[in-house]
Amino acid sequence: MEIVELVVKEPPEMGDNYPHIKNLLLHRFQLTPVALRDRFESNQRRPGTLWSDLVFDLRSYLDNWLAGMKVNDFVGLKELMLTEQLKKESSHRVG
Repeated sequence: MEIVELVVKEPPEMGDNYPHIKNLLLHRFQLTPVALRDRFESNQRRPGTLWSDLVFDLRSYLDNWLAGMKVNDFVGLKELMLTEQLKKESSHRVG
């Protein structure tokens, strides 16, 4: 019910503004790009759910992670992947 209350409090003209509502919810539930990346990387199919449900969740986390990182082309995607890999490698070396 909290989501409905949050959306209802917005001005009526913003009710159909999907990017605004999406950002409002992401901010409220603190789904930062890092949190979305973590969910994308660790999400698993739950017992009793369909594979299509897993694909839907993964696609949603990935799309929102990339949007949060302002990745909107293939070059940006490659740069993000390289950066993430370098972060992982450096954390293994330091730790």
